[in-house]
Amino acid sequence: MRSKKNRSARCEEVEFEELKEAKRRNDVIQKYLDKEITYKSALGLIPCSKTTFYKLIHKYDESSGSTALIPTKRGRKKGESQLAEAVEDIIRDSIKSKLTSRVAGPSAVWKRVKDRCIESSLPIPSLGSVAKRVHSISPLELRKLQYGAADAYDKLAMKPGRLRLSRPLQVTQIDHTRVDIILCDDDRAPLGRPWLTVLIDVKTRVILSYYLSWHNPSSVSVAATIAFAVANKADYLAMIGCEDISYPFSGKPEAINSDNAKEFRSLSMEKACAKNKIDLNWRPRGKKHYGGHVERLIGTLMGEVHFLPGTTFSNTKVRKGYDSEKKSCMTFLEFSRWFATQVAIYHCTEHSAIKKTPGDAWLDYFGPHNPNILTSNEKAELTIDFLPQDRRTINPKGLRFKNNYYYCPDLAPYVGKDVLIKYNPLSMRRIWARLNDEYINVPFSDLAQNDNLLESARIGGLNQQEKSKTRWVTEEGRVKLKKNADEIVVSSQAATRKERRQQAIIREHGPRLPVEVHSTVSIDYSKKPTPFNSEG
Repeated sequence: MRSKKNRSARCEEVEFEELKEAKRRNDVIQKYLDKEITYKSALGLIPCSKTTFYKLIHKYDESSGSTALIPTKRGRKKGESQLAEAVEDIIRDSIKSKLTSRVAGPSAVWKRVKDRCIESSLPIPSLGSVAKRVHSISPLELRKLQYGAADAYDKLAMKPGRLRLSRPLQVTQIDHTRVDIILCDDDRAPLGRPWLTVLIDVKTRVILSYYLSWHNPSSVSVAATIAFAVANKADYLAMIGCEDISYPFSGKPEAINSDNAKEFRSLSMEKACAKNKIDLNWRPRGKKHYGGHVERLIGTLMGEVHFLPGTTFSNTKVRKGYDSEKKSCMTFLEFSRWFATQVAIYHCTEHSAIKKTPGDAWLDYFGPHNPNILTSNEKAELTIDFLPQDRRTINPKGLRFKNNYYYCPDLAPYVGKDVLIKYNPLSMRRIWARLNDEYINVPFSDLAQNDNLLESARIGGLNQQEKSKTRWVTEEGRVKLKKNADEIVVSSQAATRKERRQQAIIREHGPRLPVEVHSTVSIDYSKKPTPFNSEG
């Protein structure tokens, strides 16, 4: 048996001979085209037919040299299939259907191909032929079949180059995540997991803004986050009891990059971005790495959350044996304080990608005073543009919103009018009502009322829902009582209609016949009846 080394040498020998023949053909044709030899002489030097000779002239390329005239091999070309096209189609379909399972291999595909070929009366290909086609699938395509396009592109797609930025606020990225922790209500009973929306400045890696909430991601979350980006963070930090934390980073983003979630594509957000000359960019579908900076930041923040009591960790496998609800101990306000502290720690920790802390990267550009190109009026207007909105009717007491009353004298001429209002979920002490094409600042009616977060009201609502389950009358009992009350009303209406119909008949046709009265005295049929006197 010939060794691999000899076979390899034989291949090299054949290729060398082919190159020699190609060079000889090239020299002859070149001389012929230069009219150094005649047609007959050329045919004598290249033993071939007239048709083949003209084909060689057609293939001749002076720039490519002799390689253009390498003799083609007879027979089936490399990579050319011997199977019928119908069988190839069956193999392709079977690969797509079977390889979606992460444990299926060539054998499972071949069994599927075999069954379909029998159904279609087609020749059954060998296991080797099917396996060859399975193994020819690229790792990227295989991953797409088994895990989906998003995961495949994230793990295996090429991601050349890097984003080159020259200044802070040039590009920001925004995203949401469910926080991996169960928080408690004010009575220390487990309540649930909050949501986090975060906006990162890509150049400096500064957390430009974030928003913690109980509700699912929505246009409110996005609006509150962007509004907080341009706001002074000191008021919010003071409200949650973190006055000693420095958070000097704020400004208007030039561009906001996000995924394709509907809350990022709302009409109100598009209008606010267009008005303030902010580019709103949605990442291509399935290209998660376009938002890689914010996703890595979220991973970093959740890594710290996993050390807290009550954490749910990142998956059930890691959480196995850990009772998150039983271990939970932090309220929403306590977690808000802890998270604000973690953000401050993050800002003064060296970032591996930029080789300095995010805070230093920001201050290196803006300086210690962080001069903002926006005036106070521009900042206020931009903030209002991005704040979430609602509609309310002005009543004699002012505006009622989220169980709070708001009042200012400017509302007086508009009692009964439905108006658009804007509100800041991070500070509910005032709202803005749109009157005569401008927004009016409307504070609490009770000026002694303390400022609070929108989420504080939500917690109260969630507490009320939980407490209603243990009241002396349950929700089910309340519904049953209401149903009984409704039945009483329906019954009285039916009785009234019946009586009124009878009264109408009497008025129309006279009184009714006397109603037959049955005696209640029992009769003893064993006694002989006494005849009347008339019968005696």
